[in-house]
Amino acid sequence: MATDNDKHWAGCHGETITYRELDKFLDYSILLNQADAEAGAERFATCIWGHSGIGKTSKVRQFKKKKVKWRGKDYDGYAIHYVSLAQFEEMGDLHGLPDKHVLVTKFDVMDSGELLEKWVPLDLSEGYLSQGWEVSHEAGIRTMYAPPEWVPTEAGPSILIIDDFNKAGSRIVKGAMQLLQDYGLMSWKLPDGCNIIMTGNPDEQDYFVTTLDPSQLQRLRSCTLKFDAKEWAVWAESAGMAPQVTSFVLAYPEQLTQGTQRTSPRSISEFGRFLSLGLNPSIRDIQVMAHALLDKATVASFISFMERDFELVVSPEDIMDGNPIVEKHIKDVMTRKEKRIDVVSVTCDRLFAYLSRPETEPTDDAVKNVQKFLCCEHLTAEIRYVFIDRLNKASDQNPNMDKWFMGDTTLMKLVMETV
Repeated sequence: MATDNDKHWAGCHGETITYRELDKFLDYSILLNQADAEAGAERFATCIWGHSGIGKTSKVRQFKKKKVKWRGKDYDGYAIHYVSLAQFEEMGDLHGLPDKHVLVTKFDVMDSGELLEKWVPLDLSEGYLSQGWEVSHEAGIRTMYAPPEWVPTEAGPSILIIDDFNKAGSRIVKGAMQLLQDYGLMSWKLPDGCNIIMTGNPDEQDYFVTTLDPSQLQRLRSCTLKFDAKEWAVWAESAGMAPQVTSFVLAYPEQLTQGTQRTSPRSISEFGRFLSLGLNPSIRDIQVMAHALLDKATVASFISFMERDFELVVSPEDIMDGNPIVEKHIKDVMTRKEKRIDVVSVTCDRLFAYLSRPETEPTDDAVKNVQKFLCCEHLTAEIRYVFIDRLNKASDQNPNMDKWFMGDTTLMKLVMETV
């Protein structure tokens, strides 16, 4: 029997992965394409499936700043090219515009002495004639296509993002199959080093999309991206997201994964940016802007959270500054008749996200204060262990992360007791 979770991912393909796992999946896909190209094999296109607004396209765009080495040369990032097939109405949007071409020739007297040849647009041939080229009348006139503007032309590490792939009409999707298989069409080819990465929405749910048949799916390297509130919070802290929104998402992640029509990571991020403007809006103003972007149930939950729970969450800044109110606050929420473990979990998740920011420096005082917080007797052993385990795993990519828990014998003793 299908579960609700199975239904949520119906129409998606490949393994369901998190944001962090997507980075590694794309790295492997690009390396595999590079190996395939060197071996003379076909490069595969990669497709990221998932619900709208969860950050599929934005995750790929981040490769613009991902350093890469290609054919022995270092690059600051991948060249990103973007196209949305949903905008295409005619096959000409894929192939480009036809134009008449002639073959021009010229001897390379300055270098090799060899005969140079190239096909050029007929209406540009006069310019070549003035530079010493001659038209080969024997070759006749050919109709060739000028590649569309969105087609990459320079060799090097690059990514062609084909967004909303299956929102295009059936005719366009079928016409693009040659592009996915051959990395080009009859009219043009993608340059060396280019990788096709597509995004798509599930075709068995409430999306107006074109269903792919098995022969089309077999040409894709697929995965399904799922929303992860804790990983989203790491991005949100770096982006300066309003703490109310980050805390709410951590407390109620199901609000963004229960198949609502309007609430998504994209829409709630926009709402968070509104709250970050520092306009000091009234509750009524907040309600109006929230309803402009989110489902009614989400708005009701958010307003309730703001009025009852947000003030219970300790800010990362207070913990790092060693504010004496921190321990008192944690004691208060954990010694109630009903312990607010959820509030402490949100506090720790926000702290982890804050420590993950590139600009957060592990100064001696900050490290001491964070370790003091982790040694607080009112933290549960499980919360403490999970937090330190996340820091330890994150140190593989950010060497500063292990500095937040190393060197404190009391903290290490508490962790060992849990293990």
